[in-house]
This record gives sequence, structure tokens and C-alpha cells, in this order.
Amino acid sequence: MTFSSDDDRITFFFDSPNNASHARAGLHSVLYLLRRELLETMGFDPNSTSEHDAGAAGPRNRMFASLILMFTVVELLAKFAYGDASGNVGARFRAFLASADGGELVDEQALQLYKLRSSLVHAFGVPDADTLATLGLSGFSLAQRSDSGLIMQQTPSGVAVVYIDGIYRVVIAAVEKYRETLYGSGSSDRRALLLQMFAKYGTIVFRGN
Repeated sequence: MTFSSDDDRITFFFDSPNNASHARAGLHSVLYLLRRELLETMGFDPNSTSEHDAGAAGPRNRMFASLILMFTVVELLAKFAYGDASGNVGARFRAFLASADGGELVDEQALQLYKLRSSLVHAFGVPDADTLATLGLSGFSLAQRSDSGLIMQQTPSGVAVVYIDGIYRVVIAAVEKYRETLYGSGSSDRRALLLQMFAKYGTIVFRGN
């Protein structure tokens, strides 16, 4: 599959998960598929529910799996934003979450979420006591949603409460903020790196629903 221009590649990569006519002869953007999978895992029909509406409603089911997919979106975008030369997944993940062009979280939150991501992916649980001690925490608590629109907060006893609906809002906002950095003055280096990563990791042939 060939693309008509670099702008076409970027548009394809960031295509809305609601676009039923996205595929080109079976070729899909991996980000598109990931965003659709996340909507479905959260309990929404990606053919009829926008990410904005899903973010307002909050996840409905499969909280752990949904959070893992949210972290996968962060990890994918971080690789495209910073490249894969260093191989340092953790540093990229944290940098993207703390970046003004990404998650806009403070460094401490980005580190805590990376540790949570690693524990969920590798053990389907929260970090152990030794890891918690390095973070200055007594525990992690996962909450489906926050009535106050919070992302994270720390209790007086040192428990980091992570609101899954808040993380989702961070993720969908980060997709758009990163996309916006690829246009306008000073975007040439970012575009060049994204296009390099797109050629390696950006597409997959998938023939399914």
C-alpha cells in the first residue's frame, strides 16, 4: 500500500476509531486498531460512540484490561515521539506522560504510572511492597471513576488512587496534542521521526471487524 503524501500517512495513523472505512485493502493503522480495541474493552461500540463520549461516561467494564490498553497507547505514542534507538521503554513512557505535548502529568505521577503499568502488564496486579517503598507509597488503589474529574491523588496514608476514567481522558487528549505537534513551524524534526517510526511500526494488515 502506498500513500499519496506524508500528510496522508499522518492522517491515516491518527484516523478516528469511529471511521468504519479506515482500512485500505486490509491495511490498518495500529493506533486506530488500538483505540478501537480500547473502546470495545471499556464497554462501548466504536462504530457509534466517540472517544469524547466514552471519556465523559467513563469505562464500564474490564478495568484492568482497559487500563493496560491505555498504557499501551502511551507506550506506542512515546515510541513515535522519541524514537526507539535507546530501547529505554520506561524513560520514553515517563517522558511522554510528563510532556506538555503528551500527558502533562508531573514527573512523580508519570513514574508511579509506569510502575503500575509494568506490574499490570507482567503480573496483572499492583506493584509489590519493595517497589512501593521506592516510590514512597504504601499502596495503589484503582478506582473506576472520579466524581471530581481527578486523574490521581494520594491519600494521607500514602496510597496512590488511580482513577481509570481520568487516565482515559489523559490518553485521548495526549493523542490529539501529539498530533498537533506534527504541523506548523518547528514541526519538521517531529514529523521526520514519526514517519520513520510509521514505516517500521505504524501499520498492520488485519482482515476482521
